[in-house]
Amino acid sequence: MLEVDILVVGSGIATLKALQVAEELGRRFIAVDSTYLDGGYAQVLEKETWLPKAPLFVYEEDVDFFRSLGIEVRCFDVNVSTIKSGDYTAKTLSYTDIDVQKNWFLEWINSKKLCLHKNIFSELKKVLGYVYDKPIHIASGIRRIDLAYNVAALTNGVIVKFKQLIYTWPLPLLPKLLAPENVKQNIAQMVESLNLKHVSTYILVALLASSANCGNKLEIYVHSTKASKMHTAVSFNIEEQKILYAITSYTKNNPLLPGIHEKLISELKRFKIATPKNIEKTYGQNITYALISKTNPRQIEELKQKLLQLNVYLYGRLGQWREQTIKEIIQNQP
Repeated sequence: MLEVDILVVGSGIATLKALQVAEELGRRFIAVDSTYLDGGYAQVLEKETWLPKAPLFVYEEDVDFFRSLGIEVRCFDVNVSTIKSGDYTAKTLSYTDIDVQKNWFLEWINSKKLCLHKNIFSELKKVLGYVYDKPIHIASGIRRIDLAYNVAALTNGVIVKFKQLIYTWPLPLLPKLLAPENVKQNIAQMVESLNLKHVSTYILVALLASSANCGNKLEIYVHSTKASKMHTAVSFNIEEQKILYAITSYTKNNPLLPGIHEKLISELKRFKIATPKNIEKTYGQNITYALISKTNPRQIEELKQKLLQLNVYLYGRLGQWREQTIKEIIQNQP
């Protein structure tokens, strides 16, 4: 059995911040996540390319904050091209009536500049004192979190006894992990009353052969009708490599079709965003909680206070079910 002061569930930017705070307080801590690579939405596809699985942009007004940390982000001038006009907002929401807190795609196309670092998570790890290529967590799922005894049973067979738990995974998943049954049912009822909904995305990431450097230009292609699955494509050059993201949205009631990866490649070629000759390599990634619904702040606060009584702290974008920029996560304390 492992005994710690703080157990953190997750391995993304919120977890990184939580571990930094725990270390500053002199607490014993570990983090657990079911994925091997850390980073959450800032996770890289493979270490050889350090290519982020999603375009995690920094807004121009936040650039000075990152530079104050010693992280130099590169800014691009945004150029938006419309392939086909229509109801773009509805398409990004997969034609549902989900009222989201923030639609990142709308923010992108309405920005004059967007900035990024090719691997901002590794840079944040270095700033916060961690080895950039060493995971910050134990790679394991969680079978059960028993709040009567403050122990977590991991799927790899390890038992972790903790004093406090910081939870950064998606809030709707929390009740399924909890024990004893009366606590589980109570928290499940509170979470269910929040009516949490989300829109997911499938992102095709392509490395393209580039004969000419596009400089500081970031191209966004928008398709706003049902004539294609792709609603947004983003293309830019970084470190002499041209990167292209093609994005489609889906929900539980409007799921992905089989063969979506090949479909997106076909659409990129059809719309002349890419050609068969310049696509060197492609990856596919599901981002399950890309856009999250609005909810009642009072009910969220009541849930947080109830969990605090059980030594459970909600933290991060999905744990607190509150849209946050990278800067906001780093600045906020668990």
